[in-house]
Amino acid sequence: MSYEIPQALKYEEKVIFGLTMKQLAYLGTAGLLSAIIFKTQFSIFLKIPVCLLLVSLAGTMAFLKLDSRIADMFNFYKKKQKLGYFDKELGKLIQVKSVSENCILLKDKSLVGILQVRPTNFSIKSKNDKNAIIKNFQQFLNSLDFPIQILVRTVNANIDFYIEHLRTSVKKQVEKRKNTGLERLFNNYVEFLEEYLKENAVKNKLFYVILRSKEQSEIETRLDLCRDGLEKCGLASKQLKTGELINLLSSFFGCNVRVGDNYLSPITIFKHPAQQKNQQS
Repeated sequence: MSYEIPQALKYEEKVIFGLTMKQLAYLGTAGLLSAIIFKTQFSIFLKIPVCLLLVSLAGTMAFLKLDSRIADMFNFYKKKQKLGYFDKELGKLIQVKSVSENCILLKDKSLVGILQVRPTNFSIKSKNDKNAIIKNFQQFLNSLDFPIQILVRTVNANIDFYIEHLRTSVKKQVEKRKNTGLERLFNNYVEFLEEYLKENAVKNKLFYVILRSKEQSEIETRLDLCRDGLEKCGLASKQLKTGELINLLSSFFGCNVRVGDNYLSPITIFKHPAQQKNQQS
């Protein structure tokens, strides 16, 4: 059984001729003013344009709700267009009280923990692998006895780590073979990549799993369960730490995103495995 969705959810009572009291007031006022103008001694060439203007304005107000649009525009520009992180209006919007101990504390006293998930290239998997991933992910969702939120963000593609890794290799080759042409070729290649990303607006998708709870220990347990479940699906994940959570929140309200080893969100997701081994050794 289908139901028609009403176009106007705000009910306005029709008075006469299918018009509301407000519409009648606009049209009646325009008609009255036009009648008064026609009784004046002004030239007919002035009366007709003025009356047409009044009727047109009244019709726009009555049927296109121009008055509501003007009021909305006035209220929009009356509000602050830019807010700082410490403005009260922004605090009311994001509902975050503090960020500490790898969790976000909301004003309702609930805690939020976030896992950042490295995606897999599902399209190049074999049919059996695809079926296995889908089945494991289904089992993962069915095993949860608490709600989760999956956040997908679209950001500009970032190749800083790739370029720096390649730059190190090129530098070693230049020093070993004394080949300055290789360095010039590399610089041209980097310039081409940056220009290509800029012109084609190449995007990257980032994935997060968000959990809420009232207790810190419960958040940690749930994060571990989600991490293990995602691992069975072939998806690597990591918990965002305090600094990363702050950077992630601030990135939603800023035009620029800094990228670096100590700034892992939202652009820099995971460090290269070789880099991790070097830091651990």
